[in-house]
Amino acid sequence: MEKYYAIVNVVTEVEELKKTGENIGIDLGLKTLVTLSNTQGIANLDLSQEETMIKKYQKKTVKKKNT
Repeated sequence: MEKYYAIVNVVTEVEELKKTGENIGIDLGLKTLVTLSNTQGIANLDLSQEETMIKKYQKKTVKKKNT
């Protein structure tokens, strides 16, 4: 059985937050990536488009090897 590997790089710009001197708790979760003690949340990443692209390229690669 052959195995395929995919490497995905994500480039983002990080906005620097102003310093307030407050302490905040962080909870890593399943529904949201992060929930903070001040009730702010950070949503999970949507990688469905990237997953579709990977599947498409894997099919192309398999077809090239078989011909």
